[in-house]
Amino acid sequence: MGNKDACLIYDATGKLMKGTELITDINTACKPIIVNLTGSNKYALITLNNTNTPNYHIIDMNLLGYGTMVNAGEVENTLINQPLTTNTTAQYGLHFTGFEDHVNGKTVVYTTRYVPLIPNGEGITEIVAYEFTGANTTPQEHVLYSLNSCADTKQGELQIAQDGTKLLWYHHNEYVAGFNHRVAQIYEIELDASKTAITGNVEMINTSAAGNFGNGNVEGGTNSSDILYAQRGVYKEAKTQDPLQKTEKNVWKYDPINEVV
Repeated sequence: MGNKDACLIYDATGKLMKGTELITDINTACKPIIVNLTGSNKYALITLNNTNTPNYHIIDMNLLGYGTMVNAGEVENTLINQPLTTNTTAQYGLHFTGFEDHVNGKTVVYTTRYVPLIPNGEGITEIVAYEFTGANTTPQEHVLYSLNSCADTKQGELQIAQDGTKLLWYHHNEYVAGFNHRVAQIYEIELDASKTAITGNVEMINTSAAGNFGNGNVEGGTNSSDILYAQRGVYKEAKTQDPLQKTEKNVWKYDPINEVV
């Protein structure tokens, strides 16, 4: 901390947790995720480092930490800055999402990674799952889905549906000609019961041809069919100066029954 970027973790008493300062090499543009290792009082914190590869850190709430009367928890000093993957050539996305399966004793963390095949050209985007079984602090990697891509995964968003049945991936591809907007699609990926593989077909939803500028935002609705996503497209400005014809940020709702937005 001080003159370095840090990931601040607070303990059960509301104070900075013991061992927080040991978590180093943080990409502050990433949204970390913390998940419970089922059947235990341990948690895995997933972060992205400055080389865009993910690390995990184990927090044990059974440890005293800076507590006095009760255990306040601490970051285990032997299980910090652990590489989540051996694939260090890929560029990992800034979003994580996760699923805690307390019935079957597993926790799964999902992320994306981009592997460039041609400099400044096409590559491959992969949707990846990391499975923690019970209190086991060594995750197993599963590649769920791969697709051709022209963009890294930094500005995409990966979300899991509220009922845990599917993943939603906001994918950016090639540029809209002449603009810093990218063609975008929403991928709807149905998960099987294991949560580490897919079942059925992967559905691709094309967004408006206006493209998207900046980060993608997608969210599952309160039921398993609704998908909400935001799109900041480029539009032609009419001579009438109609404000609806200008560049604006829109929220679109996809109707899976009629396949329209």
